[in-house]
Amino acid sequence: MAGPPVVLCRPDGLHVAESPRLWIVTGRASDHARWQRLVAGDPVAGGDWPVRLRHALSESPFDAVADPLDADQPLLPDDPNHLFFAGIDQHTSLLVAGVVATTTTGVTEVGGVVQRDCRGRGFGHEMLGEVCRLLHGHFGVARLVAGCEEANLASRAWLAGAGFTPAAGAPAYRLANGRPARPMWWERIDAKAVHRCRRPGPSSR
Repeated sequence: MAGPPVVLCRPDGLHVAESPRLWIVTGRASDHARWQRLVAGDPVAGGDWPVRLRHALSESPFDAVADPLDADQPLLPDDPNHLFFAGIDQHTSLLVAGVVATTTTGVTEVGGVVQRDCRGRGFGHEMLGEVCRLLHGHFGVARLVAGCEEANLASRAWLAGAGFTPAAGAPAYRLANGRPARPMWWERIDAKAVHRCRRPGPSSR
């Protein structure tokens, strides 16, 4: 039986874990900035972002190669209710994926994007699976939820492959650009979730 995830957990909020091919890093501002630029330049992943935001981000310089793990650099604000996980290829140092876990009124929702040049190689499943292990086994979140549009078969397969199962949820909502969406909701539950992090966990309220 698999034990708890092995993770470097610093008091300042930096975390580093690894999967077979990726470094999973949370806390670095540079990784988050690269991920935003990555999504903004992707017509599929960023197509529903507000036009003004996409335009502003697309004009900023972009380099998909992540900073070295031992580089001393700024961290994101310490907020256990908003966690960003960067997936960095151990061999190329490319930022291949990003996953966000946002907790609102005690519910933790996850979502993410794989860099389009890295899709179809299993990075998405590897990334999401390890992030879920960290959220359950290190950050102590027992229930994770996620949503995708019913017609998005790739996202449905991504979530199902990471152990999510269909769940009840809001029947419709509007995306950031105002477009209405018909979602399909999912959940993943670990009744044995344990908080092992040095920092406070996501709020239960």
